[in-house]
Amino acid sequence: MSDQNTPPEAFDGSSDPASLGSPPPSSAPQFGPPPPGASPVGPPLPGVRPSGGSIPLGIGIGALGGLASWGLGTLSGRMSPGWELLTQLLGVIAGLIPIALVILGIVLSVMPATRRTGAGVLLSFGIGILIAGGVCVALLAGVLVG
Repeated sequence: MSDQNTPPEAFDGSSDPASLGSPPPSSAPQFGPPPPGASPVGPPLPGVRPSGGSIPLGIGIGALGGLASWGLGTLSGRMSPGWELLTQLLGVIAGLIPIALVILGIVLSVMPATRRTGAGVLLSFGIGILIAGGVCVALLAGVLVG
């Protein structure tokens, strides 16, 4: 019996290897191209449905919505005096279109049949923010103004 004050016994390497069990197999994993006729990717996982929709369609929907919002905002800012109600209505609609696009993109992204279309709508929203920010910085820096 050993307690904490006695040094451990020295290991001389002469333990019985049979008590350790058999060694692992020495076969190396096989790498290389799959055999002819075999699919390089496995079968689809059970319960996983492929995504549907079209990313370019979603980008187009988002771009049209962004252009409509920009056009209505520009139009509401150039109205003649006396058209205050119409000016305010167009401004509210121009402000609600981007919010509706984000909600539409999220809803479409949740449904498997339209997942890619929703991703395209959300991508177009991000791309629009990036472009608008670049134009804003360029205008502030005086690059686009002669």
